[in-house]
This record gives sequence, C-alpha cells and structure tokens, in this order.
Amino acid sequence: MKDKTYFPKIDPSVSRRDEIYLWILARGLDRIRGAASQGDHRHCEIEADHLHNIPSYIACGDSANHLYYLTKEVPFYLQQIDLKNEGNQWLLGWYISVWQELEGLIPIDGSPWAEEWRVMKSGGWNYGQNLT
Repeated sequence: MKDKTYFPKIDPSVSRRDEIYLWILARGLDRIRGAASQGDHRHCEIEADHLHNIPSYIACGDSANHLYYLTKEVPFYLQQIDLKNEGNQWLLGWYISVWQELEGLIPIDGSPWAEEWRVMKSGGWNYGQNLT
C-alpha cells in the first residue's frame, strides 16, 4: 500500500483514513487515464462515479457518513465494473485491500448505515472477492 510513486512523504497531520482515500483517488484517476487512452469511455464514467465523493470524505468532519462509501458506493461500483477486463481486475485487487483496511478506520456506531452494514457483513460481504 505504501506506494512511493504517489505519496513519497506523507504529512504526519494526514490521518491514515485520509491517506487511504487519497490513494483510492490516485489509483482511480490513473485507471481513468488508462481507460480513456484505450477509448473505454464506459469505464471512465464508472470510475469517475466511484471517485466523485472521495474529496468530501477527506474533508468531511462527520465521520458517520464514511460508512456510506463502504455500504452503498463500493457495492454499486462492483455491480458496474467489467470484471473481465484485466485492468479492472488489477485495480479491484488493490481496492479490496484498502477497502478492508478502511473498514477498521471508519466508525460504525452512530452511522445511519450501521444496521445495513452489519447485515451485509453477517451475510458474508467480502468486498466482491467472490466476483473475480
């Protein structure tokens, strides 16, 4: 996860959660650039939709809203992405590892999505690992 290409020197005031969001944003933008160069406009749209709220999660003071990303946005993204595409499979492998880490950094209690999240996890939700 500590990829020197993106953030060689992390400011100590940046929280680990924000660092992960920045990493997701950087990887996703790289994937958009790659998909665009291949003329894959559909994936550009899917990836942009996945990333568009990330800046607000970094800047947002309401930690209860962070669970929305894992409960709503990640599953929606996984429904949209073409898992037969090798670049998407590669990206998904990276995303899964940071989504799992992010889960431990996001407060569940007090979130409007806490109950839905607990139901997902008790039902075996694993960030789409069984999809690839």
